[in-house]
Amino acid sequence: MSIDMNWAEVSSVASNIREQTQAVISRLNAGLEDVGSTAAETTGLHTSAALMSCQDAWARELGDLVRRTMIAADKLDDSAMSTEQAETENTLAAQALQGLL
Repeated sequence: MSIDMNWAEVSSVASNIREQTQAVISRLNAGLEDVGSTAAETTGLHTSAALMSCQDAWARELGDLVRRTMIAADKLDDSAMSTEQAETENTLAAQALQGLL
């Protein structure tokens, strides 16, 4: 049984995850700003405090999700880099052995 990894493709996936996550962050920030603006416009009403509470809760939850997504992308990149380094070392070792035979 063997496991093959296309490390360049894995690294590309990690980059795509980061790019998409950055786009999501922009959209989330815009949405959360809209909630903050609405809450500011309704100052003094019970809905204002509720909106701010919801905004804070969603910001924490979504921020954690974004953080975990970026960690996953970093781990994919680490795996790709380790595989690339191992392949390079194995290739160099094989070439050195061929020179001895």
